[in-house]
Amino acid sequence: MGRHRKMNASSAVKLAEERLFWMEIKRGIAVSPGVAIGPALVLDTEWFRIPRRSVPAAQIEAEIQRLRQGLTAAATEAHAHEQAVAARLGRQYGAIFGAHALLLEDPALRSEVELLIRQEGFAAEYAFSRVMREYARTLEALEGGHFASRVADLFDLEKQVLRALLGQRREQLRHLQEPVIVLAHDLTPSETASFDVRQVFAFATEAGGRTSHTAIVAGALQIPAVVGLGKFLMDVGGGDRVIVDGNQGLLILDPDEATLAEYERARASYRTFEHSLEELRDLPARTRDGLEVEL
Repeated sequence: MGRHRKMNASSAVKLAEERLFWMEIKRGIAVSPGVAIGPALVLDTEWFRIPRRSVPAAQIEAEIQRLRQGLTAAATEAHAHEQAVAARLGRQYGAIFGAHALLLEDPALRSEVELLIRQEGFAAEYAFSRVMREYARTLEALEGGHFASRVADLFDLEKQVLRALLGQRREQLRHLQEPVIVLAHDLTPSETASFDVRQVFAFATEAGGRTSHTAIVAGALQIPAVVGLGKFLMDVGGGDRVIVDGNQGLLILDPDEATLAEYERARASYRTFEHSLEELRDLPARTRDGLEVEL
């Protein structure tokens, strides 16, 4: 009997080890609280292949006109994002995209790109991409790294202009047919703002930081989010069950039954907490001695 109990214990340890091997826990930066459980939607990184292409001297003016049209189209898109996000989340969040539009309309940026086209004969998309990458390197190199999180904004702008110039369009996440948890290398602020929170329960990214605009938008959407997880996309497939713990900054791949049960309880508890806050939201802000406080 004793030997039988010992074999069971050994088998249990082995089973536990196997379960730990299947289940993976990734640690990152919690940027929006809450717990979400659901199937993964893995987004491939959207890379535009921009060859170093030149245009004949006779086509330089036409290429500059094409650049200006692309910048105008991207700025119009940014203004549309500004209005939509402001109406949905508030003016302070819409202002992020207003700043995008201002940069796209900046004569200094346009002049810098046009100079490359005129002097080097570069195609509009290559010249614009080269200028934006130089801006990104400058931000990343600034002492203290405080502006490094704004690099994602520059890449967001680059994508918008390149889509306008090259006619490429990424499938919009707002047209999802079923609820998912979005997993990606990184997400731009405009991509995050386009989420339908009825279908996107949470997101997790390999890159990103606590002060990025993507993180700020996630907080405004009130969906759990974890960023800065490091490489994990190779370890997960579309449809795999995952957990995003926006309280502790965890992404759990292929959770076992015990972990699922634990997080189901945590999710229910968090929802109860949220409902209790909603009950307090409309109460007057008054101190114990009767002083009214405007919020």
